[in-house]
Amino acid sequence: MKKLVFTICALFSTCFVNAEDDMLGIVPFVAPSNETIAYDEDEEAFTSTNSFDVNLVYSKNYIACDFKFYLPSGMFAFVDESVQPGEILPVKKSGAPYHDTTIGKTESDIKGYDCYRVMAYHNSSSPKAFNNDESGKSLFKIYYGTKGIAEGIYPIYVKDVKLTISTTSSVSVDGISTSYVKVGSPKDATLAVTGFVPSFVTSALNNETAITTLDLTAATTINGEFALMDSRSLILPEKDVTVKRGFYIRNIPAGYSTLCLPFSYTCDDIELFTFGGLKDGKTLVLTPPDDADGEVNANTPVIFKATNAGTLELATSRPFKLSASTSLTVEKDGVSLVGTYAKLSAPKGSYVLQSQNDMEAFYKVGSTQPSVLANRCYLTSAAGEVKAFAFPGCPTAIDGLETDANESAIYDIAGRKVSKADKGIYIVDGKKVVK
Repeated sequence: MKKLVFTICALFSTCFVNAEDDMLGIVPFVAPSNETIAYDEDEEAFTSTNSFDVNLVYSKNYIACDFKFYLPSGMFAFVDESVQPGEILPVKKSGAPYHDTTIGKTESDIKGYDCYRVMAYHNSSSPKAFNNDESGKSLFKIYYGTKGIAEGIYPIYVKDVKLTISTTSSVSVDGISTSYVKVGSPKDATLAVTGFVPSFVTSALNNETAITTLDLTAATTINGEFALMDSRSLILPEKDVTVKRGFYIRNIPAGYSTLCLPFSYTCDDIELFTFGGLKDGKTLVLTPPDDADGEVNANTPVIFKATNAGTLELATSRPFKLSASTSLTVEKDGVSLVGTYAKLSAPKGSYVLQSQNDMEAFYKVGSTQPSVLANRCYLTSAAGEVKAFAFPGCPTAIDGLETDANESAIYDIAGRKVSKADKGIYIVDGKKVVK
């Protein structure tokens, strides 16, 4: 069972600290499919097989912690088999902490969520340090129930955290942090993030393949190393979100492909080109990146060519920003190369990278709208009368080719149209198919 972890920096006296210093958060947990919930009449309490551990990691001694924990409405939480959901919380007695842990349902300020206030006290009248190195155990368990909750991935939140060091000193963590609970075995799930994402949550998200759309609209900071997953769409935040580190991995075929990433990068394994306009109104002009080292700037849509099929790996150790206000377009000669961080249906009249009759080009989209996957690009043209835009060196016979709107569309993982699906991963009628 994974753990709920709070990390608090070493500060003295009463103060507020920012959650964006990776000081608190909930490690993602999964609701087992064999969950059992029962009411024990002898104990007069609920029991559940679902639980996660609460841990505080702090260099100073402390006597108590207090925080609010938000679960999707319909779930319920309780600390142990002796505490029922909704039990009235105790009031701290003067001069001494309670010697137990309690939880109680309180008024929620997040729509669609139930709020629980958790209060934990040491079983000693004097302050005592409890951390992973010393105790080797969690402070307490929180049990939860998911009966009646549909399969899916749900955000969960923690806020208003207070750590009591002594009767005159405490630390309060400002802000809200997001994690998630996975119920059942969902596919193509969307996770909406609010506030701060701690590094250990980011790490778990990087391996959660069930999340195909990550909604960062209300996010503030993402700590840790963030993966731009090839199969995951990003809904960009309304305000700038700083990401500390990031990487991108993608299987690529030989030939031309497109790419758009939110961080700067270089790569010696492929030929990188920026869009330089048109020659004779029909042939793409491809130019190397302007940077002397061949670096592509963040949020720049590019075209690249690989000699052989393989794995493309790009990473940055420098902080970068995600923002919905960022332009992902390069315009030259009335034609624009447009990048996207979310999967979309190519707009009618736009041009997508395909292979028809073994000729690679950007072909005009008709009534059948192929998918443009995340971190890819497409072309738009103000004129719109050209059937296809050719790569340098391609035969002029490409003018006679056009997209067949009645054909069942098959695309490789680079978003290029192919005649048939051989061994590998393909997009058929907008759905991922593994051969």
